[in-house]
Amino acid sequence: MRNALKKMVGLGAAVLAVVVAAGACQASVYINLSMTADTVAKTWAVYATLTDASGETLGLHGIGIDVWGSQGALPYGAWTGGLAVNDGTDPLGEIVLPSGVTPTFPATPKAAWNIGFTEQTRPGAVVGTGIELMGAMQPSTHRQRAIGSVTYNNILKGVGETAGTAPAAGTIEWDHPVLVAEGMYTGDVGWLNVSVRKDDGLIEPWRIGQASSVSVLPASLPAPSAGGVDIIPPPFIPMAGTDYRASVYVPEPATLALLSLGGLSLLLRRKRR
Repeated sequence: MRNALKKMVGLGAAVLAVVVAAGACQASVYINLSMTADTVAKTWAVYATLTDASGETLGLHGIGIDVWGSQGALPYGAWTGGLAVNDGTDPLGEIVLPSGVTPTFPATPKAAWNIGFTEQTRPGAVVGTGIELMGAMQPSTHRQRAIGSVTYNNILKGVGETAGTAPAAGTIEWDHPVLVAEGMYTGDVGWLNVSVRKDDGLIEPWRIGQASSVSVLPASLPAPSAGGVDIIPPPFIPMAGTDYRASVYVPEPATLALLSLGGLSLLLRRKRR
């Protein structure tokens, strides 16, 4: 699916309008959401950027989002009509924040453990034309363990602030802005929308975020241990309760065809000159 998202629609993709709104949170930590759509493959992607001017956080810890389709002249309409990001029963999308696992450790504890984010989608994730998606890092322990010359850490730092890599069974990589979620949509014309969840502020099984379902790591963490006995002290810095959202408009297929033809005509004229 990620390869499909990289395909754009020529001039058609250039006219897909992206609307971004950002809100302030505690002190100087901000989050911006952005959204893209590929009208050929019928796929969408959501990205996030953290701004932290005062060094208050080590990066994104968890996020819950609503993604839905709507119709009409303006974005953020009701979860009805237009485009849909579910098939009526199951979500057509997933959290794709950076994640991985360690290799199996040669000594106790032998089991591998997770690195980075895991998806936490609650029951009832399909609502109208939309879906609820949630992902978070395990907040209760900070683990670190070496196998040979490689040291593995279960907490990823800098997500949302910079691009990065981390060792795992393979290598975990993430870009900036960080890809949060991706999926497919059905329908031909309408808006695709994303917004930070704002209901109860809970991402089960861990409570992260308060006024909205976004949380970030504190500015420093306790020293990690092999057994993961160190507790990351609450609270995480919560993002404030104004909504953070983005949308992208998918025009009629005929419009895209006309745009493409217009672009081809323009190129031919330039070549003749």
